[in-house]
Parts: sequence; C-alpha cells; structure tokens
Amino acid sequence: MANNDSGMAFVAGFLFGGALGVGLGLLLAPKSGAETRGEIVAHGDALRQRAEDMAAQITHNVTPAIDSLRHQVTPAVDVVRHRMGMEKAEEGMEEAAEAAEGAGAPEAAESMGAPEPAGTKGAAST
Repeated sequence: MANNDSGMAFVAGFLFGGALGVGLGLLLAPKSGAETRGEIVAHGDALRQRAEDMAAQITHNVTPAIDSLRHQVTPAVDVVRHRMGMEKAEEGMEEAAEAAEGAGAPEAAESMGAPEPAGTKGAAST
C-alpha cells in the first residue's frame, strides 16, 4: 500500500515509541528519585522539541501544496457560485411570475417572463 498519509502516522508512532522507551527506562534503571525526575524532564523536553520540529517541517512541506491547490480551485468555485446566484435569481423570477399569475395579473406575469396562461393569448379583456 502506498504511503499517502501526511506523516501523522509516523508522528504518532514516534511519540508512542518515545513514551514507551521512557517508561521502560524508568522501570529498568535503578536511580534515585531526583535523578529519575531530571531524566524524565530531559526526555520530555527532547521529545517535545522533536515533535515541534516535525510539525514545523510538515507545515513547511504542506503549505505550498495547499496554496497551489487553493489558486487552482478558487476560479472554479467562483464560477459555481456565480452560476448558483444566476439560478437563484431565475428561480425568484419564476416564483414572482407564478405569484402574479395566481393573483390574476397575466400581463405582469408575462412581463416577468412567464408564459401566458392557455386560452388567454390574444383574447380581448372585457
């Protein structure tokens, strides 16, 4: 299987392995409490620094790809938004025409682009 994740599995494994190593070291090393606490702090600081460095590297590698993708997708999104706006405007015009037709104003409906009801075209009003 191809390695398609963004390094998060590696980071998780790295942190788990570090924690496991610290735990085993505490269990197996016969040292005083103060000495052990000092080592725990040192190992914790080293692990935190490694994790921060890896996160910065991942961010550095991923940010240009995200920016490039954003520049490629933005025009297409704008076109879709524009088309959706046009469709909504057309739907609004159709609804207004139907409302005018229902209110007995076929001339208003026709001026809004709705077809004239059947049997009324060319008929004289009385």
